[in-house]
Amino acid sequence: MSNLFVMAPVLLMVVMLYFVTRADKKKRSTLEASLNKGDRVVTRAGFVGKIISLEGKHARVEIAPGVVVTVVKTAIEGREGADEPAKPDAKSATPKSDAPASAVAESGSKKK
Repeated sequence: MSNLFVMAPVLLMVVMLYFVTRADKKKRSTLEASLNKGDRVVTRAGFVGKIISLEGKHARVEIAPGVVVTVVKTAIEGREGADEPAKPDAKSATPKSDAPASAVAESGSKKK
């Protein structure tokens, strides 16, 4: 009985690890299957570029004009901008100060 209590946390961690890696593997295989020529992608190394061609397990990615590298498809983390939040509109993009306008005007007019 005591062996069961010792083994339970270990078994629980193994089961959790199995399900986490299974979900990640499914996400990665879906991404790899959906890659197309012309997609802008980000690699694990942080390179951003456009897919020039797909050849089996490899992809040729142009990271700068005239600079083409061959990467393994599993090194592609995702499409550029896929995880970025939506950009705010121009009105809400202006920074706002917490101080009242009169306090800001007074602080600029004082000379020391």
